[in-house]
Formats: sequence, C-alpha cells, structure tokens
Amino acid sequence: MQELPVTLEVVHARQTHAITVLEEIGRTVARLDQEFGDKLAEIRHERNSLRDIARSISESTVKLLTARAVLAAVPPTSRLIVLFSGAALGAFGATFLWFSLYAAPAVAAVVK
Repeated sequence: MQELPVTLEVVHARQTHAITVLEEIGRTVARLDQEFGDKLAEIRHERNSLRDIARSISESTVKLLTARAVLAAVPPTSRLIVLFSGAALGAFGATFLWFSLYAAPAVAAVVK
C-alpha cells in the first residue's frame, strides 16, 4: 500500500495532538510540583515537632539526673532530724554547763 500524502488537516491534527499532550504534561508536572511542595512542608513541620520533642526529653533527662544527684548527696530526713536534734541538745547542754560553771558564780557575786 502506498502512503497517503500528508495534508494540512493531518499536520494540523498532529500539531493539535502534540500541543494537547504538552499541555497535559505541563499540568501533571505542576500538580506533582505542588504535591512535592506540600509533602516537603509536612516533613519540615514533622521534623520541627520531633526536634521539640527531643529537646523536651533532653531537658527532662537533665532534670532527672540532677534530682538523682541531689538525692544522692543529701542525707535522708531521719539522719537530718537526728543531726539537728543532736546539735540542739549539744548547744543546750553546753550553754547549761557554761552557765553552771562560769555565769552562775558571776551572777551570784553581782547580785549579792
């Protein structure tokens, strides 16, 4: 079979089809570009959220470790009570002893 000669109508149809295909490709590329931009913004938002969560966890860990260090350095409450009770009784005893030995005779001498 012999090929039909190309007419202006065939050329016009081919050009119209090529233009339609190019326009469709352009719309598809624009849609994909928009979807990519949206996904990129979503990923950026998630990354910032994860960074905030990591910072919060890090701060909490530092606070917990600080609290543990303080608890390890501070004696328990019962020890503190015994220590302060001993200090108060010692101060009272020392004051009483000082008063009995030195101050009472001096006061008695002044009062006479």
